[in-house]
Amino acid sequence: MTQLTKKTITLEKAREIVLKDLMNFLKSKYKSGFLRHEYIEKEHCWMFFIDQNSDVLTCKSLRNSAYIVSKEGEHGLVADYFYDMGLADEMASVMSGYMETGKYDVERLKKVLDKAESYYRDNYLDRYGKPIDDKYLE
Repeated sequence: MTQLTKKTITLEKAREIVLKDLMNFLKSKYKSGFLRHEYIEKEHCWMFFIDQNSDVLTCKSLRNSAYIVSKEGEHGLVADYFYDMGLADEMASVMSGYMETGKYDVERLKKVLDKAESYYRDNYLDRYGKPIDDKYLE
């Protein structure tokens, strides 16, 4: 019996998938300037960060998002934890596990989300990573 294997894509192909998706979503003709150079690679996926200085910021749904691309080319959006690369790395690990098994490690995901919430609260940041005005802290 022949066993089917999934075709693995390259980092360049993964980045191309993200850029194409962003271009389609934003109806943009530009092919660069959307992504930061930094990315995270895990066993079953990559995490790419949207450049916060790009035109993407005009789109609220992408403002606080990062892309996950599986080694087979599946992709989607997750929360952007670029401000804390340790937290981003943990989220990429959770997503890598999902890409491998098709199931979330709920306890691990909850720990990542709890850490993110604590970070926002401890640093007085809103969910977009922007400082909260002191008048709201009273």
